[in-house]
Amino acid sequence: FPVTILKATSKKSKTCWFIGPIGIDIVTHLREIPEPGTFQRPSRIERRIGGSTGNAAIAYSSTDLPTGFIGYIGDDEAGVEVLDQLRQSKIHCDGLIRIAGPTNMAHVMIDAAGERTIVALTESYLDRVNIGEITYQQDDVFVFSLWRPFFLDILNEVQNRGCTTVVGLEALSDQRVTADIAIGSHHECGGVDPRNCLDRFPPPLS
Repeated sequence: FPVTILKATSKKSKTCWFIGPIGIDIVTHLREIPEPGTFQRPSRIERRIGGSTGNAAIAYSSTDLPTGFIGYIGDDEAGVEVLDQLRQSKIHCDGLIRIAGPTNMAHVMIDAAGERTIVALTESYLDRVNIGEITYQQDDVFVFSLWRPFFLDILNEVQNRGCTTVVGLEALSDQRVTADIAIGSHHECGGVDPRNCLDRFPPPLS
């Protein structure tokens, strides 16, 4: 490690780099999220590749556009499972590291309305992720769909190189963060009104 799964065929190709978690989700489909002390049997149980950033990267790569992933997997069987999925998705994984520990795993509960409740089952090692092993271009795009404060140095570095940056709405509460685009659901705003942050996340020019 790091492992190169697929190299860009041209230095001029714009690559969209996704930085964040990937792992295994145990998904249970429920009528409703259980109240404390109650019992409920799920209508369906799935085991699948998960992690908000990993899912976004795999979906984006299905368009055949150049896609990169920056994150980590553990030294366990789940890590092998995740790596196999990334290989099948033809994602550049120069920035994927292997840590001495478990691969991300989460229990995802989905109610009848499609709302998710997520419980992490493993410790996070995202703070170990870096971009030292990747080669990126000035016009590449970096997506921090799950924002964490320790990503700030990476964000500043790629911005200084002229890259387009996208951050999750958790970044609204961090006054140090500026980006081209902020994305996410209202649950991730942390009580911050996005309209008060437009100076840090300017809308595209018409």
